[in-house]
Amino acid sequence: MPTPTGSQGYYDGHSVDILRYADVLLSRAEALNEINGPSAESIGLINQVKGRSHAPLLQLANYTQSTLRDAILQERGWEFFYEGKRRADLMRMGKYDVVVNAYLTRIGQTPHVQMPRDQYFPYPLNQVNVNPNLNNSGRQQ
Repeated sequence: MPTPTGSQGYYDGHSVDILRYADVLLSRAEALNEINGPSAESIGLINQVKGRSHAPLLQLANYTQSTLRDAILQERGWEFFYEGKRRADLMRMGKYDVVVNAYLTRIGQTPHVQMPRDQYFPYPLNQVNVNPNLNNSGRQQ
């Protein structure tokens, strides 16, 4: 975005990645697995991502459609750590409640995630206060 002459634009040297090539590779591997199960192509795509970090590569013979789905989810967790993709990945694969509740149990907290109730974020409290038609009842605050 151009800035007016003589003004300082806001750019602090930080950028927000929207889509990385590793995301393209893992998304294609996931789609191929959902269509036909494990294949040499889907394993190869995952291994391109794993190989960059010198992680042990996957072998086609070791996976079923379900176990490769879990491996892709794990790889996405490692690859996109702290990039804000984990919740959407867990939701898409139907594991959000299981994974989050297991984590809460491990750290000594009461598991409270229930689907489909927690599929969406609650309305902001200030909006609920302004609009009486909005309701967060039954949601964790």
